Amino acid sequence: MYHPSYRSCRSPQPGSGLSSATVQPFNVEEGPEAPPRACGEWIRLFQRFGVGDDATLAEMRRGTLELTRPERQRWQSALVDALELRLACLSMQLGERLNVAIRVGDVSAILGWLRAQLQPLYCLSRVPAFPRTVRERIDRSCRRWLQRSQARLEHEAAGTSDQELWLLTVRRSPLRWPPTTGTC
Repeated sequence: MYHPSYRSCRSPQPGSGLSSATVQPFNVEEGPEAPPRACGEWIRLFQRFGVGDDATLAEMRRGTLELTRPERQRWQSALVDALELRLACLSMQLGERLNVAIRVGDVSAILGWLRAQLQPLYCLSRVPAFPRTVRERIDRSCRRWLQRSQARLEHEAAGTSDQELWLLTVRRSPLRWPPTTGTC
């Protein structure tokens, strides 16, 4: 249900290594649910997505928007909050991973992990029920986050003993949007 490497922002476990992860379960019943239509249904999905539940994407893809004017603002605000939470959690996890990275191989693993994290974000930006302007906003937010993450990776290279090799590794495999790994 959750991406296997997703660690909740609410209970970080610093110093636990590059491959460890824990997830805070979300209290939901398993099984197929009706596609979301109403504002409250969408908001619950956004909240789950924000804390790392990628299974919500399949439900979102089947959903339709049946919102009144006042609900549209709540809906969009909940979506933005979920996206910001997800990106903040990923930024925190990136920092934790960089803190324990020692070798150039570690930065390669971090790049691979980051690419895996992009796929659910890309799928969110391609939910058919979302208006074009919303999909574009998600794209812009993810592009900005990727640019900051790429710069952070390059900056971290300066403090390593293998500075040139680390920097070369980061620059030869830049993070891209849209991701090149598969489709939704």
